[in-house]
Amino acid sequence: LERKLGPLTWARYNVAEYDTVLQRALDDGQTIYTGAFQKFAPKLGAGKSHLNHLWLLEAMMGDNMLAQLEECRYMADAFDVIYKYPGSGDFIAFQLLMNLSYTPILNFSENDFVVAGVGACEGLKKCFGPPPARKGQSINFHDCGPSIIRWMAETQASHFARLGLKPALLGAEKRPMTMVDVEHTLCAVHKYTRARAKGAAPKGGRFTPRSR
Repeated sequence: LERKLGPLTWARYNVAEYDTVLQRALDDGQTIYTGAFQKFAPKLGAGKSHLNHLWLLEAMMGDNMLAQLEECRYMADAFDVIYKYPGSGDFIAFQLLMNLSYTPILNFSENDFVVAGVGACEGLKKCFGPPPARKGQSINFHDCGPSIIRWMAETQASHFARLGLKPALLGAEKRPMTMVDVEHTLCAVHKYTRARAKGAAPKGGRFTPRSR
Protein backbone atom coordinates (compact mmCIF):
# COMPACT_ATOMS: atom_id res chain seq x y z
CA LEU A 1 0.00 0.00 0.00
CA GLU A 2 2.82 2.42 0.85
CA ARG A 3 4.65 1.66 -2.38
CA LYS A 4 1.54 2.30 -4.45
CA LEU A 5 -0.15 5.07 -2.48
CA GLY A 6 2.52 6.72 -0.35
CA PRO A 7 2.27 7.36 3.42
CA LEU A 8 -0.85 5.78 4.90
CA THR A 9 -2.79 8.53 6.66
CA TRP A 10 -6.48 8.81 7.40
CA ALA A 11 -6.65 12.15 5.60
CA ARG A 12 -5.57 10.43 2.37
CA TYR A 13 -7.55 7.23 2.90
CA ASN A 14 -9.66 6.10 -0.04
CA VAL A 15 -11.33 2.71 0.21
CA ALA A 16 -11.49 2.19 -3.57
CA GLU A 17 -7.75 2.80 -3.93
CA TYR A 18 -6.91 0.46 -1.06
CA ASP A 19 -9.21 -2.23 -2.46
CA THR A 20 -7.64 -1.96 -5.91
CA VAL A 21 -4.07 -2.30 -4.61
CA LEU A 22 -4.88 -5.24 -2.34
CA GLN A 23 -6.94 -7.05 -4.98
CA ARG A 24 -4.11 -6.74 -7.50
CA ALA A 25 -1.71 -8.18 -4.95
CA LEU A 26 -4.06 -11.14 -4.44
CA ASP A 27 -4.44 -11.61 -8.20
CA ASP A 28 -0.64 -11.73 -8.46
CA GLY A 29 -0.54 -14.56 -5.93
CA GLN A 30 0.69 -12.50 -3.00
CA THR A 31 -0.37 -13.17 0.58
CA ILE A 32 -1.83 -10.10 2.26
CA TYR A 33 -2.62 -11.69 5.63
CA THR A 34 -0.32 -13.26 8.19
CA GLY A 35 -1.10 -16.48 10.00
CA ALA A 36 0.86 -15.35 13.07
CA PHE A 37 -2.21 -14.29 15.02
CA GLN A 38 -6.00 -14.33 14.90
CA LYS A 39 -7.82 -11.35 13.43
CA PHE A 40 -11.25 -9.80 13.49
CA ALA A 41 -13.59 -11.65 11.12
CA PRO A 42 -16.24 -9.03 10.39
CA LYS A 43 -19.14 -9.98 8.12
CA LEU A 44 -20.16 -6.59 6.80
CA GLY A 45 -21.54 -7.65 3.44
CA ALA A 46 -18.43 -7.49 1.26
CA GLY A 47 -17.43 -10.58 -0.68
CA LYS A 48 -13.75 -10.00 0.06
CA SER A 49 -12.11 -10.28 3.49
CA HIS A 50 -9.84 -7.29 3.02
CA LEU A 51 -12.78 -5.09 2.02
CA ASN A 52 -14.69 -6.16 5.13
CA HIS A 53 -11.65 -5.17 7.19
CA LEU A 54 -11.45 -1.79 5.46
CA TRP A 55 -15.12 -1.22 6.26
CA LEU A 56 -14.41 -2.23 9.87
CA LEU A 57 -11.60 0.34 9.94
CA GLU A 58 -14.02 2.97 8.68
CA ALA A 59 -16.51 2.05 11.42
CA MET A 60 -13.83 2.37 14.10
CA MET A 61 -12.65 5.72 12.77
CA GLY A 62 -16.22 6.94 12.35
CA ASP A 63 -16.93 6.12 16.00
CA ASN A 64 -13.75 7.96 17.06
CA MET A 65 -12.57 4.79 18.72
CA LEU A 66 -9.27 6.40 19.73
CA ALA A 67 -11.03 9.08 21.79
CA GLN A 68 -13.20 6.43 23.44
CA LEU A 69 -10.12 4.44 24.46
CA GLU A 70 -8.32 7.49 25.78
CA GLU A 71 -11.30 8.26 28.02
CA CYS A 72 -11.30 4.80 29.63
CA ARG A 73 -10.32 4.77 33.30
CA TYR A 74 -10.00 0.98 33.51
CA MET A 75 -8.66 -1.68 31.21
CA ALA A 76 -12.01 -3.50 31.36
CA ASP A 77 -13.67 -0.38 29.93
CA ALA A 78 -11.20 -0.34 27.02
CA PHE A 79 -11.96 -4.02 26.42
CA ASP A 80 -15.68 -3.20 26.16
CA VAL A 81 -14.95 -0.50 23.56
CA ILE A 82 -13.14 -3.00 21.32
CA TYR A 83 -15.50 -5.91 21.99
CA LYS A 84 -18.53 -4.16 20.51
CA TYR A 85 -17.20 -4.20 16.92
CA PRO A 86 -18.32 -6.87 14.40
CA GLY A 87 -16.10 -9.92 14.19
CA SER A 88 -14.70 -9.42 17.67
CA GLY A 89 -14.94 -11.74 20.65
CA ASP A 90 -13.24 -12.29 23.99
CA PHE A 91 -9.94 -13.53 22.59
CA ILE A 92 -9.52 -11.10 19.69
CA ALA A 93 -10.67 -8.06 21.68
CA PHE A 94 -8.24 -8.92 24.48
CA GLN A 95 -5.32 -9.44 22.07
CA LEU A 96 -5.96 -6.10 20.36
CA LEU A 97 -6.21 -4.50 23.80
CA MET A 98 -2.79 -5.93 24.67
CA ASN A 99 -1.29 -4.72 21.39
CA LEU A 100 -2.60 -1.22 22.00
CA SER A 101 -1.11 -1.37 25.51
CA TYR A 102 2.34 -1.49 23.88
CA THR A 103 1.72 1.90 22.29
CA PRO A 104 1.35 5.42 23.78
CA ILE A 105 -2.44 5.12 23.38
CA LEU A 106 -3.06 3.05 26.53
CA ASN A 107 -1.11 2.82 29.76
CA PHE A 108 -2.76 0.11 31.83
CA SER A 109 -1.00 -2.52 33.92
CA GLU A 110 -1.09 -6.12 32.72
CA ASN A 111 -2.29 -7.00 36.22
CA ASP A 112 -5.42 -4.85 35.91
CA PHE A 113 -7.56 -7.16 33.80
CA VAL A 114 -7.40 -10.46 31.96
CA VAL A 115 -9.71 -12.58 29.82
CA ALA A 116 -9.35 -16.35 29.86
CA GLY A 117 -9.37 -17.33 26.19
CA VAL A 118 -10.32 -20.78 24.93
CA GLY A 119 -6.71 -21.98 24.99
CA ALA A 120 -6.13 -20.66 28.51
CA CYS A 121 -9.32 -22.36 29.72
CA GLU A 122 -8.08 -25.65 28.29
CA GLY A 123 -4.73 -25.06 29.98
CA LEU A 124 -6.47 -24.47 33.31
CA LYS A 125 -8.40 -27.71 32.87
CA LYS A 126 -5.16 -29.61 32.26
CA CYS A 127 -3.54 -28.03 35.32
CA PHE A 128 -6.43 -28.26 37.78
CA GLY A 129 -9.04 -30.56 36.25
CA PRO A 130 -12.61 -29.47 35.45
CA PRO A 131 -14.11 -26.95 37.89
CA PRO A 132 -16.58 -28.48 40.38
CA ALA A 133 -20.26 -27.69 40.28
CA ARG A 134 -21.60 -25.28 42.85
CA LYS A 135 -25.08 -25.81 44.29
CA GLY A 136 -26.08 -27.87 41.29
CA GLN A 137 -24.82 -25.30 38.79
CA SER A 138 -21.92 -26.07 36.49
CA ILE A 139 -18.95 -23.69 36.51
CA ASN A 140 -16.71 -23.06 33.52
CA PHE A 141 -13.22 -21.62 33.32
CA HIS A 142 -14.39 -18.79 31.08
CA ASP A 143 -16.17 -17.34 34.13
CA CYS A 144 -13.83 -18.29 36.97
CA GLY A 145 -10.61 -18.35 34.91
CA PRO A 146 -9.69 -14.67 35.45
CA SER A 147 -9.86 -15.12 39.24
CA ILE A 148 -7.67 -18.23 39.09
CA ILE A 149 -5.19 -16.46 36.80
CA ARG A 150 -4.99 -13.54 39.23
CA TRP A 151 -4.36 -15.98 42.09
CA MET A 152 -1.62 -17.71 40.08
CA ALA A 153 0.09 -14.39 39.32
CA GLU A 154 -0.13 -13.17 42.92
CA THR A 155 1.13 -16.44 44.48
CA GLN A 156 3.69 -17.46 41.87
CA ALA A 157 6.74 -16.87 44.10
CA SER A 158 5.48 -19.27 46.76
CA HIS A 159 4.77 -21.98 44.19
CA PHE A 160 8.17 -21.69 42.52
CA ALA A 161 9.74 -21.97 45.99
CA ARG A 162 7.49 -24.89 46.97
CA LEU A 163 8.45 -26.82 43.85
CA GLY A 164 12.13 -25.93 44.02
CA LEU A 165 11.99 -24.14 40.66
CA LYS A 166 13.75 -21.01 39.55
CA PRO A 167 11.21 -18.14 39.33
CA ALA A 168 10.19 -17.10 35.81
CA LEU A 169 11.58 -13.56 35.76
CA LEU A 170 10.97 -11.88 32.42
CA GLY A 171 12.62 -9.15 30.39
CA ALA A 172 15.66 -7.03 31.08
CA GLU A 173 14.07 -5.83 34.32
CA LYS A 174 13.62 -9.44 35.55
CA ARG A 175 9.98 -8.90 36.48
CA PRO A 176 7.55 -11.57 37.73
CA MET A 177 4.89 -12.94 35.43
CA THR A 178 1.84 -10.71 35.03
CA MET A 179 -1.73 -11.93 34.70
CA VAL A 180 -1.37 -11.59 30.92
CA ASP A 181 1.83 -13.68 31.00
CA VAL A 182 0.02 -16.37 32.98
CA GLU A 183 -2.89 -16.36 30.52
CA HIS A 184 -0.51 -16.78 27.58
CA THR A 185 1.43 -19.52 29.42
CA LEU A 186 -1.76 -21.48 30.09
CA CYS A 187 -2.58 -21.28 26.40
CA ALA A 188 0.92 -22.58 25.61
CA VAL A 189 0.40 -25.45 28.08
CA HIS A 190 -2.67 -26.48 26.10
CA LYS A 191 -0.87 -26.21 22.76
CA TYR A 192 2.24 -28.14 23.76
CA THR A 193 0.42 -30.90 25.62
CA ARG A 194 -1.92 -31.29 22.68
CA ALA A 195 1.01 -31.48 20.28
CA ARG A 196 2.63 -34.15 22.45
CA ALA A 197 -0.51 -36.22 22.89
CA LYS A 198 -0.35 -39.44 20.90
CA GLY A 199 -2.57 -39.33 17.84
CA ALA A 200 -3.61 -35.69 18.30
CA ALA A 201 -4.06 -33.95 14.99
CA PRO A 202 -2.26 -30.59 14.74
CA LYS A 203 -4.61 -27.64 14.70
CA GLY A 204 -3.63 -25.18 11.99
CA GLY A 205 -0.34 -25.18 10.14
CA ARG A 206 3.16 -25.23 11.52
CA PHE A 207 5.13 -21.99 11.32
CA THR A 208 7.99 -22.15 8.83
CA PRO A 209 10.38 -19.17 8.99
CA ARG A 210 11.50 -17.73 5.69
CA SER A 211 13.38 -14.70 4.50
CA ARG A 212 11.42 -11.73 3.12
